[in-house]
Amino acid sequence: MILLIIFLPLLIFATVYSVTTTQSVTTYDVDVQKAVEIAARAAAQQVTEDSQANGTPRIHTANAHAIFRQELARNLGLNETDLTPLNGSAIKQPDYTVIIYNVDDTFSTSGAELARKYVFSGGSLTSSALNPAGNPTSFVVTDTDINIDSSGTIKTTLDKPGVIAVVNADLNRAVGTDQVNISRWIAVRLHYITP
Repeated sequence: MILLIIFLPLLIFATVYSVTTTQSVTTYDVDVQKAVEIAARAAAQQVTEDSQANGTPRIHTANAHAIFRQELARNLGLNETDLTPLNGSAIKQPDYTVIIYNVDDTFSTSGAELARKYVFSGGSLTSSALNPAGNPTSFVVTDTDINIDSSGTIKTTLDKPGVIAVVNADLNRAVGTDQVNISRWIAVRLHYITP
């Protein structure tokens, strides 16, 4: 009876701790995936007016990146300027890579470049133009990067304009002081009927 009195509170504490930790990590994990989805879909909707009027929508690359970053910050509780966490946010400053891909550069004069890669890492943003050879184009996604036609286990192919994004971040646990690193990605493409 004495052993039961001593070990029962420890057993209850261990059970509550493990359930709370699992639940908090799972909840934050779902939040990050949903935030990446919302941001990528919003980015893909940044179609230039002239391409839309022509019936062949193309994504404005700079506007797509700006809205991706804005929506990611808004949905994860981050400052829109530097993506640092706001009070109450469970996520540390994330790193991300996003590629805005158009199948051609027909509407590049209106901002729809063929393909542009934006990398936000360690608080710094870089961007570079990509020149995929032909359409469709295959992309390989890792935990921290997206590349064209390289080897890897996660591969996605775009045959229409789209956005591919990967976000890597550290999450605070609800219980304890350690952090969990997660990486979530998504590929979104425009659906339209070619004339």
